[in-house]
Amino acid sequence: MYKKALTVLTSALVISSSLSFEVKAIDNSFEPPTSCSYGRDRTSWTLGETRVEFDFRYNESDEQEQDREAEEKEELLRKIVKILEVSIDSLDYIRIESPNYVLQGREFRAKGNLFDRFAYTRFHNSEEGYVGKDKSNWDGNSYLNMKFTDTHGLGVVWITRGDQSECSMEPVYVQKVPTIRTASADAGYGRIDVDLSYFVDHYSKASIESNTDVRIMVTTRSDGFGTTESKSFDFSQLDGNASVSVYPSTGGGPYSVRVQVFDGTYAKSEQLGSVFVPGKSTPPCPNCNLL
Repeated sequence: MYKKALTVLTSALVISSSLSFEVKAIDNSFEPPTSCSYGRDRTSWTLGETRVEFDFRYNESDEQEQDREAEEKEELLRKIVKILEVSIDSLDYIRIESPNYVLQGREFRAKGNLFDRFAYTRFHNSEEGYVGKDKSNWDGNSYLNMKFTDTHGLGVVWITRGDQSECSMEPVYVQKVPTIRTASADAGYGRIDVDLSYFVDHYSKASIESNTDVRIMVTTRSDGFGTTESKSFDFSQLDGNASVSVYPSTGGGPYSVRVQVFDGTYAKSEQLGSVFVPGKSTPPCPNCNLL
């Protein structure tokens, strides 16, 4: 009786250990399964000359462990790039949707489209591995917030079901918000001049997609009439200096000035204070009076 009970207990422990190991292997994987399909209608992903950058952090107390972890993560990167360079047919019954460009350190929401309702979807990314799970709603959709803290460059998000035989993934670019180094506003007769120095991340939409330029927008508010106007200027340089002029329709008077740098997805704005434009004021309407 004692031996039989011991045998049953031992078998249970073996099964439990096996199950725990299997779940851990799924949860902690930092790469999508090789059978993973691309989300939405994307069937391939071209890396071109894009560099993949990951910030590796190690425990300096064990040099051999550091080397081993470095080799494992380098091998992971090679596998991810290989997966992304291969065209894979998409699956209809599980599909992920995520932003193409996300900010480093800021949460974004990934969406899983399923054929089934009230089914659990497991969410993963190439920095953390398994992130969490969510149950699909009446529309067959599930959602989860996640972020990339150390990644700067190409990352991957994916969803799985069951034993990972059902999988869908999306590559994402992890970028930083645009930078305005210096900016100032001055006034001439009937115009406002803005000078600025800016930088847009190499992993932003303006850098990756050839049909998107850096957009600089100048917004002026007439302190006399309370009206606001904006004018945009497109530049192809990611890192440069710009000098632009705007001509307020309300003519001379005091104005508050703001400048914005937009990379196609994210923007950085800065207030430049007030300037006085020489010249005659022009009311925006026949009965408009100064404030």
